[in-house]
Amino acid sequence: MNTQTGSTVILIVDDDETDRAALRRLLKKMGVANTVVEADDGTVALGYLSSDDRFRHSVAVFLDLKMPLADGHDVLDVIQHEEAYRHVAVVVTSGSDDPRDLARSRELRAVEHLTKPVPYDELERVMALLEENFNVVFKRKT
Repeated sequence: MNTQTGSTVILIVDDDETDRAALRRLLKKMGVANTVVEADDGTVALGYLSSDDRFRHSVAVFLDLKMPLADGHDVLDVIQHEEAYRHVAVVVTSGSDDPRDLARSRELRAVEHLTKPVPYDELERVMALLEENFNVVFKRKT
């Protein structure tokens, strides 16, 4: 659990501001009050994970696949193979429903692969899965 906020930090990684904003709106609509940090490419996301104290404990990453510099599978590969990131749960959010992308995401142990635009009920389902199985805590506004 994140000692600073008492809950999981959410990291949205997507090169498209419109897609990041859509996910932020969904989280807000769901009443999620966690700290949300955004990165517009994979290298920025990895930088946050490696050097920002907010990411030392429980982290939920919503990760796009198709990005310049480091794409989502590159980032997922690093996260899944580095011991320092064992506390990070990754949900792929991608415009791609290509079976090869889904298979690669599964191979790299993504919790789930959601196709954008992410439907409210699918996000809700995945958040429940994260809370039940991955030590993720979502704070809800009352």
